[in-house]
Amino acid sequence: MTRELLSVALARRIGLQLTPELACAIAQEANSEPDLTVNPAQFQPEAWRGHTLQCETLHAAGEPLREHRQSFLREVHAGRPANTDWGRLLVLQRRGAHVTFTARETDSAKLVASLWLFIEWNIDTGACMATDDLFYVVPASRGGMLAARLWRYAEQAMFSYGVREAVFHSRLDNGAVRLARFLGYRPVSTRVTKTHIGDCVADLPTRHKEVFDDSIA
Repeated sequence: MTRELLSVALARRIGLQLTPELACAIAQEANSEPDLTVNPAQFQPEAWRGHTLQCETLHAAGEPLREHRQSFLREVHAGRPANTDWGRLLVLQRRGAHVTFTARETDSAKLVASLWLFIEWNIDTGACMATDDLFYVVPASRGGMLAARLWRYAEQAMFSYGVREAVFHSRLDNGAVRLARFLGYRPVSTRVTKTHIGDCVADLPTRHKEVFDDSIA
């Protein structure tokens, strides 16, 4: 809720008796946000080797995209319970802070790849930037150039939209960094992770007896 929206909502009802119903209406109006969803229609779909590359919204694509994300989580985070906040994702897309690009088989419309991106602003430079949420290609469609083509398509769409920086992370176990280099990206950091579910002595803040060649060893 912003002060401006609340002021307008109250001003529109000057002289009315405040009732619970009216209070709810004022709160709903003051909390309303404009629909800033990235419009898929502004990006021309691309046909590539029997596939259609395009931008889709979670609201429109629905269940296939949900299943795709669940497949990613089952494969990449095997054994870890998933609890995706779909409501939050829908809110982010409505705010224009999240967008999804997909590859479907042209004949069957089967979803075979999806790239989910956050749209945000670099707090230091002010530049609009795209960062990856997740990138998943079904096993049967791996090994070719589909991943590279979808990545390039999404990148070009985002740059035309106004994005000026693209930041992706790659897992160490799938060689995705080679694909990133192929597309012109350069590695600039190492991303580390630690959880508190009993893996990798996660709850022991110690370096044990290992020797590390870094600035804090």
